[in-house]
Amino acid sequence: MYYLRVIALTYCLSGLVLIASQAMNALRRPMAAATISMARTFAVTVPLALIGQWLGNIHGVFIGISVAGGLCGAAPGSCCPRL
Repeated sequence: MYYLRVIALTYCLSGLVLIASQAMNALRRPMAAATISMARTFAVTVPLALIGQWLGNIHGVFIGISVAGGLCGAAPGSCCPRL
């Protein structure tokens, strides 16, 4: 139940990352789309989940994932304003 309360708050922001990735694919820029997705997963989500696990066990992992979703969701709006 904790997962649904914490992670669900950032689903809309994580959706912005998916929209930006799909827009890059539609614009025939697959490497940019792959970079967005890989950066979201390996450069932000995994490290924050590991830090969260170190700080607060499973609840910390959920918080780390939600913080990563929020940070990654804010990025497409600032780096891709024309999309």
